Amino acid sequence: MRFRSCSEALDHLAKGMSVEACHDFRRLRQVVTCKAWYEKKQEPFSVETFQKRMTDAWDEVRKACEKHGGMRPQVGFLAPEVSRSLPDEAYAAQITSVKEIKKGGLHAGVMVEAADGTVTVCVDDKCEVAKRGEPTENLKVMLKIYGFDVED
Repeated sequence: MRFRSCSEALDHLAKGMSVEACHDFRRLRQVVTCKAWYEKKQEPFSVETFQKRMTDAWDEVRKACEKHGGMRPQVGFLAPEVSRSLPDEAYAAQITSVKEIKKGGLHAGVMVEAADGTVTVCVDDKCEVAKRGEPTENLKVMLKIYGFDVED
């Protein structure tokens, strides 16, 4: 089960991460993206700084999960019913694209595409991981319906 908000995900990280979260790909991605998203308040948004924050967040989550044998997602990688385990190194360089989400011309969120086919969208206090294979264009259309623009 995923976290209801970034606040909840970051609180979980602060408490040291549970074995269940360390073994659930979608929860891992949610914690990492929330961490990077929340740190954006410290500096202006740019793709480069966000990618650096994602790398730093993966490192922090990796350390928190060491006591559980590392990040070994057993669920949520391909589909909830498919078990999958990957080495920690697989996470380091998987971001393929970061796009800024704006509303009324102001920075409002971020869309992160990964090499594994997942897309994470962060707006306000929520970061959601879309299912693998969800067309990015569909997500952009949904964001436009709610008044957001995705910067390429």
